[in-house]
Amino acid sequence: DCVWLSMSAAGMGAFVAGLQTVGADVRVYGAQGNFTTELADAYPDLLEGGVVLNAYPNLVDPVWDEYRAAIDEYNPDALAKANSLAGLGVWAAYVAFHDIAEMIEGDVTAESFLETARQQDAFQTMWGPTIDLSVEAGPMPGFPRVLNLTVTFDRVTNGELTPTGEFADMTDAVQPA
Repeated sequence: DCVWLSMSAAGMGAFVAGLQTVGADVRVYGAQGNFTTELADAYPDLLEGGVVLNAYPNLVDPVWDEYRAAIDEYNPDALAKANSLAGLGVWAAYVAFHDIAEMIEGDVTAESFLETARQQDAFQTMWGPTIDLSVEAGPMPGFPRVLNLTVTFDRVTNGELTPTGEFADMTDAVQPA
């Protein structure tokens, strides 16, 4: 009925090729950056309706306008251009660092940055969730500094990764039974 492919983009491509070879009729689920538009283009019939789990909004979202402009201007390697955790995560971290550094009066040092960050009880991320950086531990047991447990999804529609535009809070899903 369905298959979750938690593997690299290259591994996922090889696995999907095998699925097509044996005539599989399954819905494919995968992670942002690994389940890509290129993969959907290569296997349009098999991957139609597939679902991508995202930590960040899809690269087409307006929240990434400055990021896409920087890609166009500086032409980084393919990894940075991808709708992936590597590219999007680094940009989101840069924006968060910038936003906190802007709040600091005086020199930006490791100490002043951490002090300012730890005072933020309603830090607004660039893509939506508000995070309480002042807490000692977040809601995920065993991972004290994981403070954001929201995800969003893309669905392959007519060969394109189409964002749902909605975030789901997964806090309850990671709690001990």
